[in-house]
Amino acid sequence: MDKIDEKLIKLVKSCKSLDKLFDIPFELFYKNTKNIAIEYKSPIKILILTATCNGFGDIVMAMKLKKIIKKWYGELVDIKIASNGVKGFYTLGEPKENLIYLKTRAQKSECRRFNTMSPFSGENFITDGSLVPVDIENFDLYFVAPLTADFEPDFEEIHTLVKNSNPFNTFFFTEYNMAINPYIKFNIGVGKGRLGLLIEDRPTGNLEPLEMLKNPYSIIYIANNDSFGNLDKCWFEFLQMLTHIYKLPILEVVAPSWMKEKFIEAFEEEIEGLSKFYSKLTYKNVDDKVESFDIPSATGNGELIIRFDVLPQQFENMKRLFEYSLPHVLLTGDQSFTDFVSLRYDDGIPFYQALPWKQNLYTSLAKVIPNKYYKSFKTSCGNLTAIRYNPSFKKLAKNENFQIKAKPVMDAVLLSVAYNSKLLRFFKHIVLHSRYLKTVKQKFNEAIQSY
Repeated sequence: MDKIDEKLIKLVKSCKSLDKLFDIPFELFYKNTKNIAIEYKSPIKILILTATCNGFGDIVMAMKLKKIIKKWYGELVDIKIASNGVKGFYTLGEPKENLIYLKTRAQKSECRRFNTMSPFSGENFITDGSLVPVDIENFDLYFVAPLTADFEPDFEEIHTLVKNSNPFNTFFFTEYNMAINPYIKFNIGVGKGRLGLLIEDRPTGNLEPLEMLKNPYSIIYIANNDSFGNLDKCWFEFLQMLTHIYKLPILEVVAPSWMKEKFIEAFEEEIEGLSKFYSKLTYKNVDDKVESFDIPSATGNGELIIRFDVLPQQFENMKRLFEYSLPHVLLTGDQSFTDFVSLRYDDGIPFYQALPWKQNLYTSLAKVIPNKYYKSFKTSCGNLTAIRYNPSFKKLAKNENFQIKAKPVMDAVLLSVAYNSKLLRFFKHIVLHSRYLKTVKQKFNEAIQSY
């Protein structure tokens, strides 16, 4: 009997509840992976389950997670992604042969539960729209990434889609800074008890700038959401701050096309707040139409160009956009913020559009960076008092990095399914087929006697 089996016996004997039995395989290996001889299955098959819910953030997170796991374990893992949003994954560069299409029975495809879905070939669906059923019962691990803030971890929901799924082989990854849940191994985000941001390695080669941007530029990449009644004030105060920091002859600002209406309203009511350095406002639109206006009462003679023709961009092009922007940008969305910090933690100063459901994230960021402006949605976008504020993001990128903080957790997860122990396999079997702790202990003791 090896040391892992001995530890398994002790943990089972000391366990006080049926639910806690499901944690035991993980506890066998957590921070206990050195000098463990293991015969991995070749390879460990992982399926990432992603139920997309409005936008590309969920897709980007799943792709980053796949990339990080592959970097850690190489040929020891084979990873595929199953999602209702396979076309979004394909658009961002995920090969279609790695994708499984989850078709929902619900009328709307977004923000659906997995128990409404059925699996089909992603390659066929993307190629010609055909629905060819596929088997997803033969994976060793199922990762739900991300679990959105609207839902709780529900093993029965996943089991409805995947009969092979159970609490021993199914793990949930939260969105950033959701409330910590004891049933979730991967509570990601910043601060105590969380496993960091999905910080990526910097590219080994030089990223090329986007050819369409010739002048110095900043970015306003925010959501069209005004739940706090603060949307206009947010982006306009950032723009005021930006124009006071960068007194450039020509300054471009990349913004989503839906913001044009907001700029038109501001031009009529508040645009004089930008007139100290800029006398001309120019819009470049998606249809290549250019519109220019004189800013009333201008004392400066610069040109402020708002670029509505740049976004959206593919995943790799967003990195190029971030790499060459001015240090001050305004962002929202978990992965946009993380991408910018990954590339620009040395010099970047991202401000953040604080949305109601992200309060735990931005107040936690305020503490760990630290950045006093992130403490409140009223100041998180920046303002004129932040002109000389220069927080460092190096500590955040180093200390709140998923690649560092989550590696011991992932090691334990993989070992918990791959370790070649007859006793461990038997333990899982009796837990999954028993209703009471007493029954599990009785059957396990009988197995030990004949071991």
